[in-house]
Amino acid sequence: MTGQLVVLRGRLWVNASGDAHFRQCVARTRKGGRCQNPIEYGQVMGFREFQLGPAGYVYAYGCYGPHGAVDDDRWLAQHCTLHDTPDVVDCETPELRRFDIIRDSSFIKPYRVDAAYDGTAAVDCDPPGVAAKPPAVRPVGPVGVNGANRQPIR
Repeated sequence: MTGQLVVLRGRLWVNASGDAHFRQCVARTRKGGRCQNPIEYGQVMGFREFQLGPAGYVYAYGCYGPHGAVDDDRWLAQHCTLHDTPDVVDCETPELRRFDIIRDSSFIKPYRVDAAYDGTAAVDCDPPGVAAKPPAVRPVGPVGVNGANRQPIR
């Protein structure tokens, strides 16, 4: 799996070149080269989970609801705000391609991924049948009535 997924116009797109927020404008400049501007400055879309029916889950940059965080047409054309005009000539083709459930199956997870779970098995430090011992404490300075000045031994 290389690249990142982006949701634009309610569809999944693959940005094979890497981070979707670092895409560069493909318009031709007056000097004939490729524009060096990014299509957006900073991260403007949230990283979200989307369900693909029974196929599983994908994680992509996008937003819920009818109003997106970005101009979908400009993102698909891969133009910066300076070159967001109908008469602009492109120097290269845009990098986004439509998501294909067969070709891009490496993006699909069969289950929801818990952010707190790293994929490794849980480790039980105590042998079976042995209860964990509370940490040993020692007084630090004068001990109060309730033992308030006790700290764990390190």
